[in-house]
Amino acid sequence: MSRPTARKSTLGARHPAAPAAPARLVEEQRPATASRQQPTKKASRTALTVYVDPEVASQARAFLHQVPAAKSGYSSLSDFVSSALERAVVDAQATYNEGEAWPPAAAGVLPSGRRQGS
Repeated sequence: MSRPTARKSTLGARHPAAPAAPARLVEEQRPATASRQQPTKKASRTALTVYVDPEVASQARAFLHQVPAAKSGYSSLSDFVSSALERAVVDAQATYNEGEAWPPAAAGVLPSGRRQGS
């Protein structure tokens, strides 16, 4: 008995499990506070440990679980948090540093514990 021949895929070169390209918002759809240029994805990343409210963490996970990556543009919790943090940094630069980037600060520069005056 011979084995049947494999059929050609109708998907072309795209693998069915390959992630879809992230959805981009057009300028008209962005809220007024997000009118600045969208953050760009960097090729290399570094680990950053933060603590967040349990409800915020739960809702972030629920969002990623419920909304498909093709629709949200986020393929992981790391992508989601990184994008939000990058937007917050751009906002802080605009508010506190005339839109300019601050000089880089290496890991370990911040003292541990609560900041003075908070």
